Amino acid sequence: MLIGELKRKYGEKGLLYQVHLDLTYRCNLKCVHCYINERRTNELSTGRILRLVDEMYELKTLHFTLSGGELFLRPDLFEIIEYARSRKFAVRIKTSGTLIEEGHCAKLRELGIMQAEISIYSMDEAVHDAVTKVPGSFRKAMSAIEALGNHGVRVRVNYTVTKPNAGNFRDVIDYFKERGIEVSTGTIVFPFLDGGLKPVMLNIPDSQRGEVNRYKTGSRENPPVPAIDPVGPICGAGRSSLYIAPDGAVYPCVAWHKPVGSIAESSLKSIWEKSFVLARIKTMTMSDILPLREKSGFDTFCPGLLNA
Repeated sequence: MLIGELKRKYGEKGLLYQVHLDLTYRCNLKCVHCYINERRTNELSTGRILRLVDEMYELKTLHFTLSGGELFLRPDLFEIIEYARSRKFAVRIKTSGTLIEEGHCAKLRELGIMQAEISIYSMDEAVHDAVTKVPGSFRKAMSAIEALGNHGVRVRVNYTVTKPNAGNFRDVIDYFKERGIEVSTGTIVFPFLDGGLKPVMLNIPDSQRGEVNRYKTGSRENPPVPAIDPVGPICGAGRSSLYIAPDGAVYPCVAWHKPVGSIAESSLKSIWEKSFVLARIKTMTMSDILPLREKSGFDTFCPGLLNA
């Protein structure tokens, strides 16, 4: 069964398919497009995160994404991954790759994570480092990709296309395609956690977004826009997936900054089953989104961006 179909069935049954947990907002980089502008210092304890894994298991959750900030700043990272894998979760990590060492790669392979996702912003070192605002970050990220691959860890490159690096998308796609590495091209930048829209100003125009998509798919034309069913459900945000901040605050997704509870105060099960906000989101249809899209002027159906 395709992952998309599995997510849909989870949503229809009211089940939680995946959880994205930012372990920390601390980071050694300062990326220009980052949505994290609130460097909250409160972080969930190791014990609470392990209990979260147990709660996810009871809810029949399948996928667990760990990110940050830079998750390799958490000394308990491998303890968390190991426990999640013991519960048979498909675990993926998102990282800049700048703190990955050789021993980390061997351990990740041993634990059998689904994949490691590393951000690359250009094949031009100067452009990449200008985006991260840290000299040398490109070389460290590329070294991490090579080391992980050498240890048999599946790698995916995340390439966020913004105005500062939009001219480099062909080189990034071509370079990794030739090496058999998947590239995910993100063409939408989300607002700050506090709702500020400064990062959104870095979004490329719709015409350029189409150019990126055409090049990646090898098509001369944009893929056809699927027909919108006004009574059809929105995306999986709050319906089959949740985002959890380092301090335990729970949101429908990383882009939708509408808190629905906190696992620092209650169980994930209680939030998932009793949150009034989530109850409303689970009943939302595209008819609720279309007016917001028209009003905002954004060429997106993302409820998080449209509700910013």
